[in-house]
Amino acid sequence: MEASKADISIVVVPLPTQGHLNQLLHLSVLLSSHALTVYYAAPAIHIHQARSRLEGWPASAIRSLRFHELPIPPYASPVPNPNSPLFFPSHLLPMFQAFKHVQPHLEIFLRFLSGTSRRVVVISDLLVSFAATEAASLPNGEPYTFRCTLPSNGLAWQHQDSPAGALIRSLGLNTPLPKDCMPEEFLAHVAQCQSRPESGLLINTCHLIEGDFLDFFMQQPDLIGKKLFALGPLNPTVITETTAPRHHCLYWLDRQPPGSVLYVSFGTNSSISDDQIEQLAIGLLNSKQRDWDHRREILPAAEIEKAIKEVMVYDKGQEIKRRASELGEAARRAASGGGSSNTVLLSFINHITRS
Repeated sequence: MEASKADISIVVVPLPTQGHLNQLLHLSVLLSSHALTVYYAAPAIHIHQARSRLEGWPASAIRSLRFHELPIPPYASPVPNPNSPLFFPSHLLPMFQAFKHVQPHLEIFLRFLSGTSRRVVVISDLLVSFAATEAASLPNGEPYTFRCTLPSNGLAWQHQDSPAGALIRSLGLNTPLPKDCMPEEFLAHVAQCQSRPESGLLINTCHLIEGDFLDFFMQQPDLIGKKLFALGPLNPTVITETTAPRHHCLYWLDRQPPGSVLYVSFGTNSSISDDQIEQLAIGLLNSKQRDWDHRREILPAAEIEKAIKEVMVYDKGQEIKRRASELGEAARRAASGGGSSNTVLLSFINHITRS
C-alpha cells in the first residue's frame, strides 16, 4: 500500500435501509479497490442484508473491505401498512430512532482510529448527521456527506418560480412536495440533518446525465464553496460471466429480445396500496405485452395500459428507448477509465490522501 494511503482510515456509515446501504456499499468496494483501508460501519443485521444483496462485483472485490458492527438496541418492527394515506415506509421509523443510539459506539471506534491514523475520513449518509458530528470532533477527522438522492429530486422540491423549478417544469417532471408524501416525524429528522459539519459532498450521479441539475444544486446557499464529487454510477455498469454472484433475473433478461423489457422502479419511498397493485396488474394484462395469469378484473387500468403501450408499442416508444440507450451509454462512459466520474473518484482519493 502506498505510504500516502497506508495511514488513512475511511469509515462509511450508511442509513440502514436498502437503497442507502446498497449505494454506500458500492462506494466502499470502489474505494477499497484503490488500496485504501475502508470500514463499512452498520448494525450486524444490516451488514448481512447489504452483503447478501450486493450484485455486480466479483467475489474477490469485497475481501479487502472491513466491516465494523455497531450495536443497536431492540426496536419495534410493525407490519407495513400498504394502504396508508402517505406512500411512505412508516414502519421503518422505530428503526430510525433506534439507530441514533449507535452514536456512542461509533464515537469509540472513531477515536480509536484517530489514534492510529494520520487522517480519519468519515463518509456518512445525509440522514446520519451524528457521524459527521463525531468526525468533526476528531483532531484529524474529515466528515463528508453522501447524498443518495439525485440533485434533480432535491431541486424538484424547491419553489416552482425558482430557476431550478423552471428547469424541472421544462423537462415535464412532476415531483410531489415532501409534506405530501412523508410523515412529519421523518421530515423533522431530515431538517435536523441539514445543519451538519462537512468537508465535502459526494453524490451518486454524473455530469453527463445531471450536469444542469448539479449546477443549480451547488448554487444553494448552504453548499456554495463546498467541494462536490459527482462520482456515480457507483454500481458496476458492465456485468460479465465472471461476476459472482450473478442474480438469476439477469439470466432471464439475457434471453429476452432487445428492447422488449420495460423496467419500472418505484423508489425507496414508495408504499403501494393493494388497489394500486391490482390496477397495475390489470394494466399489464391489458397491454398484452406478456402472458399474464388470469386475474379477477375490478376496474380497467387504462392509464397504465396506455403508458406501457406508448413505450413498448407506439412510435413514441422508439424515441424513449433511444434516449434510454443514450443515457445508459453515458453512464458507462462516465464510470469507465478516463470517464468523468472515474476522474472525480480519483480526484476524491487524491484529496483525502493528500499530505
